[in-house]
Amino acid sequence: MNNEKGNLAAGMVLTVIAILSGMVLSILVMGDRVSLDNNAESMQTAHLLRTSLDRGSIILKHIDDFEDAEGIFERKIVTNKSENKIFTLKSEIRLTGNGEDTPDFNICSFVEANNGRRTRYQDINPSAKYAEQIYEVENLADFLIFIDQNVSPNDDPIYFWGRDEIHYGHIHLNTNLYIRDQIAGFPQFGGLVTCSGEILYEDGNAVPLDDPDLFPGGVFANIPVKVLPERAEKIRDNSIWIDCNQELTYIEVRDHNYYTCTAQINDLPPETFTVYNLYPPYGPVGDSLFSNQIVLKDTVWTIPSLHTINDESVFVNSDLWIRGHFGGKQTWGCSGDMYLVGDIKLENTVLGEAPDGYRPDDNDFNGNINTTDYVGLVSERRIIIKYVYSNPIDTILHWDNCGDEVDMDSGIYIYAALAALGTGDCWEDGYFSYEYQYPHPSTPHTYDWMNTDEHFLYPDLHLGRYPVENSTHQWPWPANGGGGFNYPNTWQGMPWRIAGAPDYPWYNPAYPSQVVKYERGFIHLFGSLAQRRRGFIHRSGSDIDNGYWDLDDPAHPFFGPSTPSTGYNKIYIYDSRFLTNPPVNFPEVKSKAGGRIFNKHRVKHKPVPGTV
Repeated sequence: MNNEKGNLAAGMVLTVIAILSGMVLSILVMGDRVSLDNNAESMQTAHLLRTSLDRGSIILKHIDDFEDAEGIFERKIVTNKSENKIFTLKSEIRLTGNGEDTPDFNICSFVEANNGRRTRYQDINPSAKYAEQIYEVENLADFLIFIDQNVSPNDDPIYFWGRDEIHYGHIHLNTNLYIRDQIAGFPQFGGLVTCSGEILYEDGNAVPLDDPDLFPGGVFANIPVKVLPERAEKIRDNSIWIDCNQELTYIEVRDHNYYTCTAQINDLPPETFTVYNLYPPYGPVGDSLFSNQIVLKDTVWTIPSLHTINDESVFVNSDLWIRGHFGGKQTWGCSGDMYLVGDIKLENTVLGEAPDGYRPDDNDFNGNINTTDYVGLVSERRIIIKYVYSNPIDTILHWDNCGDEVDMDSGIYIYAALAALGTGDCWEDGYFSYEYQYPHPSTPHTYDWMNTDEHFLYPDLHLGRYPVENSTHQWPWPANGGGGFNYPNTWQGMPWRIAGAPDYPWYNPAYPSQVVKYERGFIHLFGSLAQRRRGFIHRSGSDIDNGYWDLDDPAHPFFGPSTPSTGYNKIYIYDSRFLTNPPVNFPEVKSKAGGRIFNKHRVKHKPVPGTV
């Protein structure tokens, strides 16, 4: 009996244990099921969060007006109807403008699983997730160099080679990129290199893209084309306009102020110049041979006026001459050619130092950072470094951009993002280059000839036929004389046989002048450069195709015979401040389909709003 009672008790204990074990197992199974559901929902939410961020970027690409993009865009995804499991995706697009270190947009995305069991995601929905991503509209200031067509105005391929001193910055070409080895060695690209074509050596062989010495910043070929705009629409639509129906505008910026004066260039009535077989200063006036009919030009400037500029852009509806010391955020655009007549300097950056703190010698960013001054220069045609000019304010002839080949501190300093947008054919396309590429000395005026108190102006116009009439006179002023006169072998120490004939009238901006600046120092660019076609920065002097003055062929405008080499060496250093703070209303880059291109920056995962 006692055994029966003991067996019964033991059985009951076992039964209770079994029941309890079953209950515990059920609880564990249910807990695992809930945990499994939560983990699955959490993983699904994480994937949908990424989808929500990408969806926000797609919305941005298809909205024309940025302000229309602001707001909350919600979408629901049902994954299980029977359990009423619904994921809610919310993308809030916040326009944040172009303030200092501020992106164009924040896309804030929130995703939660709402399956009926949870009502307050702030408190009890562990699968709810929230993140923010920075998006910036890609614009031309994001690149150290942007070239739409990697060919010269002569329609020939242009190479990157050892002469190019490119320290760092993204380089993009919409066509092939060509590399040439010279005595100075191969170029080294410190930043990312991309192109929409191939990367080739001069002989046509492919360049190995895994060469760490050549491409330490990385390289990608055959990527989609990035479209260079044809007009400065943002500047046209959002700027102060200088529209005075004049042909030329001069701007001199002094921190937050600028002087402006405009000019009309008038053709004067034709003037007769009798051509002689001898003329001062080479000798007394000789026998007359024929007459030249020359149309002189007269540039009439208005009186300078003073204006103020503060964090804005200006559009000049003419050709533009510009120089100065710039304070704050300024962008200058023009409908015609833009001439850099002097340095483009920043108020709070020491000349020669990088505004983003980069120090090339140490390859670090420990220098002084300019947080206030940003300059953009945009031409709807070409951007050209002026050779010499007469300043309409001080009326002095300036040679500010003409330095020395071996003096690295001479030449021109440009602290700006440049964009030459012009479209045309070869020499009419937008490019960045320099003026007066084939200079020839002219014979200067002769005053008080032989103490006779007589003045003889424009001797060359009295010594050569103008314009060219036949092939025996290949230049307006051929080296063997025009109409019988022979120039001396030397003049002012310059051998005419080397220098060629004197210039076509007024091709020399300082005409007539026997002073010629061939090598002009260095282009110190701290910023970025975008151009439709790759302009010449240096010429050998002997690379002209035909070597004659061709007045009607736009492919060879006023070049004349060969000369010593001319132009600039270059030091291009990207201003990394433009990545988060591009110049005001600077042109954007578009895809081939016409949509905006966005640069994605870091994703920040944050607590769900309301939980902390």
